[in-house]
Amino acid sequence: MRRLSYIRTYTGKLFYPFKPSPKDVDVRDIAHGLSNLCRFSGQCAIFWSVAQHAMLAADLSLDLSHADPRIVQLLRTYAVLHHDDSEAYCIDLPKPIKNYIPAYEKMEDGVTKAINEALNVKEQKEFVKTVDNQAFNVESSLLFDRNKLSQELALEGSTFARLAKLTTQESEKMFLDYSDMLSYEIHEEKFKPYQHYEYGTNKKIPAGKSNEKVFDIKVINNFVTQSQEYFLAQENLLMDMVKT
Repeated sequence: MRRLSYIRTYTGKLFYPFKPSPKDVDVRDIAHGLSNLCRFSGQCAIFWSVAQHAMLAADLSLDLSHADPRIVQLLRTYAVLHHDDSEAYCIDLPKPIKNYIPAYEKMEDGVTKAINEALNVKEQKEFVKTVDNQAFNVESSLLFDRNKLSQELALEGSTFARLAKLTTQESEKMFLDYSDMLSYEIHEEKFKPYQHYEYGTNKKIPAGKSNEKVFDIKVINNFVTQSQEYFLAQENLLMDMVKT
């Protein structure tokens, strides 16, 4: 039975949704799956992936938790970014259907636990629910009203517009970059008071006083711009090769 109950992933792993193991979880599979999975059963006006939803929600998380201590802000944003990771393996099942399939919800909970353990995601249930609802409200108001959508896409500085213009490939790369950056920042923040010493001495440097590079975590728009520039450069390089 177990031999037939796996999902083959993008990286070649075998993932067992009814017996999930953290060792079978790979963030590359998650990014790939979510960036290719459309929200709202594909009934929205444009393709809007679960990865795009997760990154929009993460950006909203930064706004909601801006007054919190930095480590809290980081942990919350990381949890929000990864709150729908199970759908990379279990698909994005519409709520009206999901609510009538208890076995699915039990399976999804198990997959989520395995992912959280593998990626070291600390649960932030109430906060994630609040942000997820906010993201849903933004999406549903724009993705089913073509006039509002057109206006939003024309706005400069709109995170939604920038995300909406990404290809699935760009979304995948950006999701991975965002996850890696947050994971790095969380590690740095947790160990900051213990890591830094004045060179050649045993004297500790107070947190925040060292010359370490600290990222500004609200860089989602920069990620989009960089991703677009990267793919444009690759396309131009390919065109030059074809011409020659």
